[in-house]
Amino acid sequence: MFPETVSDRTATDAAALLTELAISHGSKDNISVVVVELRRLKGISLVSDEPKKEPARRSEDKAQQIEF
Repeated sequence: MFPETVSDRTATDAAALLTELAISHGSKDNISVVVVELRRLKGISLVSDEPKKEPARRSEDKAQQIEF
Protein backbone atom coordinates (compact mmCIF):
# COMPACT_ATOMS: atom_id res chain seq x y z
CA MET A 1 0.00 0.00 0.00
CA PHE A 2 2.75 2.45 0.91
CA PRO A 3 5.33 3.29 -1.73
CA GLU A 4 8.14 3.11 0.79
CA THR A 5 8.84 1.61 4.19
CA VAL A 6 7.98 3.91 7.11
CA SER A 7 9.11 1.71 10.00
CA ASP A 8 12.49 3.45 10.30
CA ARG A 9 11.12 6.98 9.98
CA THR A 10 9.77 9.46 12.51
CA ALA A 11 6.12 10.08 13.26
CA THR A 12 6.44 13.42 11.46
CA ASP A 13 7.73 11.65 8.34
CA ALA A 14 4.85 9.17 8.52
CA ALA A 15 2.30 11.99 8.85
CA ALA A 16 3.78 13.82 5.86
CA LEU A 17 3.73 10.63 3.77
CA LEU A 18 0.11 9.88 4.68
CA THR A 19 -0.87 13.44 3.76
CA GLU A 20 0.91 13.15 0.41
CA LEU A 21 -0.84 9.84 -0.26
CA ALA A 22 -4.25 11.35 0.48
CA ILE A 23 -3.57 14.26 -1.87
CA SER A 24 -2.19 12.00 -4.61
CA HIS A 25 -5.31 9.83 -4.40
CA GLY A 26 -7.53 12.83 -5.15
CA SER A 27 -8.62 14.08 -1.74
CA LYS A 28 -10.44 17.37 -2.29
CA ASP A 29 -11.35 18.11 1.34
CA ASN A 30 -9.37 18.97 4.44
CA ILE A 31 -6.89 16.27 5.41
CA SER A 32 -6.14 15.46 9.04
CA VAL A 33 -3.50 12.95 10.04
CA VAL A 34 -2.72 11.68 13.53
CA VAL A 35 0.28 9.42 14.03
CA VAL A 36 1.08 7.94 17.43
CA GLU A 37 4.65 6.84 17.97
CA LEU A 38 4.85 3.97 20.44
CA ARG A 39 8.17 3.05 21.96
CA ARG A 40 9.04 0.06 24.07
CA LEU A 41 10.25 1.03 27.55
CA LYS A 42 13.52 -0.52 28.63
CA GLY A 43 13.25 -2.88 31.59
CA ILE A 44 9.51 -3.44 31.23
CA SER A 45 8.30 -6.84 30.07
CA LEU A 46 5.15 -7.08 28.00
CA VAL A 47 4.63 -10.66 29.19
CA SER A 48 3.67 -11.38 32.78
CA ASP A 49 5.00 -14.36 34.74
CA GLU A 50 1.93 -14.24 37.00
CA PRO A 51 -1.02 -16.57 36.31
CA LYS A 52 -4.00 -14.98 34.61
CA LYS A 53 -6.65 -13.86 37.10
CA GLU A 54 -10.36 -14.38 36.61
CA PRO A 55 -12.23 -11.08 36.16
CA ALA A 56 -14.37 -9.95 39.08
CA ARG A 57 -17.99 -10.95 38.63
CA ARG A 58 -20.77 -8.42 38.76
CA SER A 59 -23.73 -8.99 41.06
CA GLU A 60 -26.11 -9.62 38.12
CA ASP A 61 -23.70 -12.27 36.80
CA LYS A 62 -23.85 -14.03 40.17
CA ALA A 63 -27.65 -13.91 40.15
CA GLN A 64 -27.77 -15.63 36.77
CA GLN A 65 -25.67 -18.51 38.07
CA ILE A 66 -28.03 -19.42 40.90
CA GLU A 67 -30.07 -22.52 40.08
CA PHE A 68 -33.64 -22.71 41.33
